[in-house]
Amino acid sequence: MGLGNGFRVATYNIWGTGLPARYWRERGVLRGVVEGSPVLGLLDEPQVWERRREGLHRELAAVSPDLVALQEVLSSPGAAESRAHELARRLGHREVVLSGADGTMGSLAVLSRRPVLSRAELPLRSMTGAFGGHSTVLEVVLDVVRLWVVHVPVGPEEVRAAVIGEIGRLAAAAPADRPLLLCGDFNCPSDGAPMKGLLADGVLADSWIEAGGAPDALTMPMPGPTWRLDYLLYRPADGLVPRPGPRLLGDSPDADGLHPSDHCGVAVGFA
Repeated sequence: MGLGNGFRVATYNIWGTGLPARYWRERGVLRGVVEGSPVLGLLDEPQVWERRREGLHRELAAVSPDLVALQEVLSSPGAAESRAHELARRLGHREVVLSGADGTMGSLAVLSRRPVLSRAELPLRSMTGAFGGHSTVLEVVLDVVRLWVVHVPVGPEEVRAAVIGEIGRLAAAAPADRPLLLCGDFNCPSDGAPMKGLLADGVLADSWIEAGGAPDALTMPMPGPTWRLDYLLYRPADGLVPRPGPRLLGDSPDADGLHPSDHCGVAVGFA
């Protein structure tokens, strides 16, 4: 991985302890699985995670990302390592950086093939009164890039808008010593006012669109996505250029109708 050769980045909300049977039995909602799937009868979360983990590995390995930003990272019951470590081992990534866990939403994580130079957690002061999401930005500095990972709260709406605005101000003040990438689940559709405001001044740009991704692409909730909530943003002034051919990950289920997550992942290459 190096600026001369370019690199590929993926972001994926891996759905915490997502269990399709729970959504189906308690809410009558299909989540992460297609109608009629035998997985709707499985209530053993670790067993379902093993199957989802294999799907996540398959989707990420297919695009061979140099950097992976994850949201909703938990640890399996009794496990000595996080689920980010499980994926990193299978993908061959040498470095794993975790944020502190944020309640039931778990941690943010970065998997990297390059050595990590430093890490930090930037507090989001506007998270007061939020539900869902993560209260910090996870910053991981590598030789060629500064990577930020976020999980914006689901609501209330005014808090979500305030958090996205705060993230924009932090990005505008971020050091210019290396390119900045900002990845994660923003819990806001691309046509929503907070996302439009975040990109309005041109400090940040949407790599999915700049790389030729379909403007009407949707990432959540699987199997019938309604919104595009997952983004890889970059700072055009840094000189990075998104390569054509961005990919949605996990938009097709396995043979039993199970998706790896209730989100699609997003992968973009940069030159």
